Amino acid sequence: DSYGYVVGDEARDYIGRSIKLAQEHRYLMEACYLRTGSIDAAAKEMVDSFFAEYPDYFLSREIFEGVYRQMIRHVALSMDSGRSER
Repeated sequence: DSYGYVVGDEARDYIGRSIKLAQEHRYLMEACYLRTGSIDAAAKEMVDSFFAEYPDYFLSREIFEGVYRQMIRHVALSMDSGRSER
């Protein structure tokens, strides 16, 4: 958590929940990339979905889309290298 710290019951399974949510988010990025076949299109779709839910988010769409392009590029390269090893 980069905004502070957690204690008590919230802290008890914080790492476990974080890992689970990260896995779920990666699955969404993988599915979006497979569906669109494009890093740019997948990033735009993920950002559009995020801003539909959080329209007043503090980062601009452009910055957020750049961050998503980087994340999806990493996911895509991992997926592609996994396929070539089979």
